[in-house]
Amino acid sequence: MEAIVLARRNFKEFDQHITFYTKESGKVELFARGVKKIQSKNSAHLEPFSYVQIEIAEGKGVAHLTKVIPINFFAKIRQNFDKSMDAGFLCSFLDQMTEVEEVDSRIFELFLSWLKFVDKSDKFNNILTDAFIINLFSVLGFYPILDYCVICEKTYKEMAKDNLLNNKKLGFYFAGGGIICPLCREEKKHIGEQIVDCGLREVSNLQALLKNDWRLIQDFSMEEVEQKKLHKLIYEFVLFHSEKKIEDWELHLNI
Repeated sequence: MEAIVLARRNFKEFDQHITFYTKESGKVELFARGVKKIQSKNSAHLEPFSYVQIEIAEGKGVAHLTKVIPINFFAKIRQNFDKSMDAGFLCSFLDQMTEVEEVDSRIFELFLSWLKFVDKSDKFNNILTDAFIINLFSVLGFYPILDYCVICEKTYKEMAKDNLLNNKKLGFYFAGGGIICPLCREEKKHIGEQIVDCGLREVSNLQALLKNDWRLIQDFSMEEVEQKKLHKLIYEFVLFHSEKKIEDWELHLNI
């Protein structure tokens, strides 16, 4: 079974519970007996974001990890502090956002493609982490609607024209899952709903991230101010739809 290691949790002196995201079974939690012993052959292959082949034996109440075959350790990620920090964070994030045995091979393929690209790339742009997260949420069913107003269905083209001619700002309506025209934006803000200002540039940047083309995203030309606005939009979108307490990864990863 192909798997990516997400987390290791100690259990007793020499044992651990290992969390994997697998291609065939989604997230699984396995008991690894004796994996902390010095002579354990499996321990080195079970670091977070390692890509491995695993074998499982069913046990009473919990499945046991019986064999680990390394496929890709992603050594170049581990040799780079920024890459390693972001990859480790995404393991924790993916663990937090998914439930055991809810199968979706798209999530596995998305993370594996991200790891492979980052490992091979000579440079690293933190926007790749934002891109992975918004694409993950799209797979989870929260694809941002960017083509039309989620309230009145005015097209993006019409909204862009209003913005350019009359400087009327668009908004991003989290409860509606996408962009909102200037008129609907004012109506929603008037009744106290959460609306974030969203310019044409932010919409365009978000559309680029959702193409799921890591090389395009890596080379995407974006000023620091624009990147921070885009990050804030993605973070607040994730915070709203996950309904979980999530630390702002930009603050965490830039320490």
